Amino acid sequence: MSPSVLFVCLGNICRSPLAAAILRRQAAELGMSIKADSAATGGWHIGQGADARAVVAGRMHGLELGDHVARKLTARDLEEFDHILVMDREIQSHVATLASAGQMKKVAYVASFGTAPDGLEVPDPYYTGRFDPLIAQLEDCIAGVLRQVTAEQ
Repeated sequence: MSPSVLFVCLGNICRSPLAAAILRRQAAELGMSIKADSAATGGWHIGQGADARAVVAGRMHGLELGDHVARKLTARDLEEFDHILVMDREIQSHVATLASAGQMKKVAYVASFGTAPDGLEVPDPYYTGRFDPLIAQLEDCIAGVLRQVTAEQ
């Protein structure tokens, strides 16, 4: 069975859909089969597509977000996914209110897999418009995620 990774951010229109797209691309480049998805802790954008700025930045980096539809994190997600990767402390705190102790063992910060000493936060570009640094950080972190997933198999 293929490993599965869920990326969680606040609105599911910027960071987490980009992370899922990066994971799918990097896994494909390595010939890996992996399930990647994304979700939100907040409900403001449910049913909407990815932020237009994320779509444009993603395309500039060879990522396609055109079919993304924002959705909210569910209890089923916490059961179904092998890895639940959060973007920052606020998201981790929210996930912790929904997850059991056993499920929390699957939760980690995306940034903890990166090589840069940037702490545990993946900054939200929604307010800053800084998508290129976000994509660079996610590419680095997700390479680490794939190393971890490969080591577990």
